[in-house]
Amino acid sequence: MLPAYTLVLGLIALFGYMARAVPAVNAGVKADGGNPQLSVPLLFAHMFPSWFAGIGYSAIVVGALVPAAIMSIAAANLFTRTIYKELLKPDATPAQETRVARVASLVMKIGALGFALELNKTFSINLQLLGGIWILQTFPAIVISLYTRWFHRSALIFGWAVGMAYGTVQAYRTSGGGQAHFGASAAPVFGHVTYIGISALILNVAVAAVLTVIFNKVGVTDGYDQTRPADYRADPVPVPAAANATTRVPFNRRAGGNRPGPSAGRAGAPADGGTSSPPWERAGSAVADSAVAGSAADRAADAPADPAPAAAPGAGPGPRPPAAPPGHHRAKHAR
Repeated sequence: MLPAYTLVLGLIALFGYMARAVPAVNAGVKADGGNPQLSVPLLFAHMFPSWFAGIGYSAIVVGALVPAAIMSIAAANLFTRTIYKELLKPDATPAQETRVARVASLVMKIGALGFALELNKTFSINLQLLGGIWILQTFPAIVISLYTRWFHRSALIFGWAVGMAYGTVQAYRTSGGGQAHFGASAAPVFGHVTYIGISALILNVAVAAVLTVIFNKVGVTDGYDQTRPADYRADPVPVPAAANATTRVPFNRRAGGNRPGPSAGRAGAPADGGTSSPPWERAGSAVADSAVAGSAADRAADAPADPAPAAAPGAGPGPRPPAAPPGHHRAKHAR
């Protein structure tokens, strides 16, 4: 889907060439002080019927709201997981986290709308310029730390602070475009014009590396690794099918006890009668086991007595088997 999305973005960029080909659009952009953001709306107004122009305006609004919604959701999740859950309420339930995330997302949307409507456009451009410089200073702590654990955690924090301070001050001192401050994203460093974010990043890594060596020599504690080997696996370990399967052996009255007990066929069930199964299943199993025991007793009573072992040659007659108790045959025929 990503190549198709990129292709669509390229087609949308062609709107600019279409707008330049329409004289009315050029006149409208110049009349508004040369604002190029009006090119596509004016193109819709002069090239299409009014009903289709309304659909085009709606598409522009939706296209602006989608990234705003994604960023507000990300900021709300970041606040809920790293601040509310970790610092304010560690025992928060999932329902409470969801409620706080919704409120935080709404606050982010209202704040973004206030920035867009009330603040000066120059301030928004300056904030965007600083955002690129600031976000680049998280590279050592987030990206480099994925591949090596050599840096000391306190050194990374100091390096980040130095990079943030240098980048902000250098961007403030840079003039250009009719502005005395925040005029450009590049500034001269040792005689070469360089992006301010890259210069701040180099200083960030240098400070972190030097302080890492110092902290390791002094013996400053580097914290504890609370991760486990299983946390670094992308795929979960498959659970054997036999652990979750329920084995049911059909009951056969003539087999004489081939049916297992109430909990014999369930993996992980207790051996005291299967108290984890439903009451109706335990009752049915108890009745079936009683029937099996009764059938086995009947067959034992009806089976003929085992013959006495033959006497060895030359030996006397063996002992006689014990006599049956009185009334045994009468009870057997009565059944």
